[in-house]
Amino acid sequence: NKTSITYSPIKIVFASKKGENHKVLDAIDAAIGEWKKDGQSFYYESLTKSLGATEIHKKYIPPWLVYTLIGLGGIFLASLGWIVILQRQINERRRAEKAVRESEERFRSLFEQMAEAVFVHDLSGHIKDVNSAASEIWGYDRSEFLDLGVEDLDPNASERGDKEIFWDQLEEKAPILFETRNRRKDGELFLVEVSLSPIQFGGQRLVLAIARDISERKQAEKEKARLEAQLQQAQKMESIATLA
Repeated sequence: NKTSITYSPIKIVFASKKGENHKVLDAIDAAIGEWKKDGQSFYYESLTKSLGATEIHKKYIPPWLVYTLIGLGGIFLASLGWIVILQRQINERRRAEKAVRESEERFRSLFEQMAEAVFVHDLSGHIKDVNSAASEIWGYDRSEFLDLGVEDLDPNASERGDKEIFWDQLEEKAPILFETRNRRKDGELFLVEVSLSPIQFGGQRLVLAIARDISERKQAEKEKARLEAQLQQAQKMESIATLA
């Protein structure tokens, strides 16, 4: 009798009479054992046709696939770690940018609320920013100021050597206070008192200039001095008359 072969989703069964065909069965078992080691063997091809690929994959995963999955898992975990670090850096940068924006907003609010004219210019004298008070006193709007330099407002700045004696020395002598004449947009000259201080903005070293129109104060001081001189002269004449 021929040995029968039965396929099952779980295993292949060989049947023979008791006590017979041991060598044949041993040889078949050995051959099947070798087939099971090779995922591309006749054994798996037969099972694939009979059971479908899904059931085969449950019973056999090639080593190369295992190593590939392990490698991909490592790459995924490493990528996940970098994503966490990158997200943390992004969050820190956002917090820093928010703090800078809030600081700039507070500075701008204070900048605009000051009654005195405030200028920000670089060490070459180019005007970078002004507040509303500066526009009211000098007559230029903000966009016009940004096209001007300190020398356009103070005719004596260059001759006086402001860059060398003031701007370049601010770290050593700040704040610096002095009086000078400025020119309005309409050409009128008037007296101002200027206070200079160094600031850092956007990584750039700049000059913060606070200017006050002291024309009225100077006129009042001049009138006071005139009246005092008249009084002294009157007292002197009175003394002479008394002696006479």
